[in-house]
Amino acid sequence: MLDPHALHIYTDGSCYKNPGGQSGCAAIVHFPEKLNRPDEQIVDFGCSESSINRMELMACIKALDWVRNSGSWANVMRVLIVTDSQYVIQNIARAWGWKKMGWRNVHGEWKFNADLWDRLLKLRTKAGVRVDFVWQKGKRTELGKKVDRAAKTAAQRSGIDVDRGYRPGSVCRSMVIGGTAQRFPASGQVLVVRPYVKKIMHKGDNQISF
Repeated sequence: MLDPHALHIYTDGSCYKNPGGQSGCAAIVHFPEKLNRPDEQIVDFGCSESSINRMELMACIKALDWVRNSGSWANVMRVLIVTDSQYVIQNIARAWGWKKMGWRNVHGEWKFNADLWDRLLKLRTKAGVRVDFVWQKGKRTELGKKVDRAAKTAAQRSGIDVDRGYRPGSVCRSMVIGGTAQRFPASGQVLVVRPYVKKIMHKGDNQISF
């Protein structure tokens, strides 16, 4: 049961062909009954390429930016950011620790999306009101379904906005014996394939191991 006296902001992200495909996010605010105001879509962001996790974060960031710029509401002391993203909910408390360690985890590995996490933390502290994040399974409520459709519409439209912090290419750990344990961006890397065993098979075929 969500706090009926709080402002509820439902957020969602969408990405086709994640990562790197058409992406978008949306947010819809539900006001407390005492304010007698209709639900309002406050975020509508669509770009040509990003990732689903970045869009989930972007929806929260733009929602908090709206809270900060919209002033205060009579007797509203709390804002609930309602998200279906496990990525956001599981890491919102950890992000402060990552920031203190230069956006690395306890193993020294770089954390993804540091630019957006940094913006989210700053906006949360400057919102001027208490902000809590609540997980709710997607499309279980009418507003959950509505914000899901809005995020998908923004992603399908795409092209209008730009996620300037998105960097294409996956990140992986080196598998070379004696290689670095640090994760590295795979984009722009050169793939080297080395054959090391060749066996002459029957019927003239060769079996080569790489």
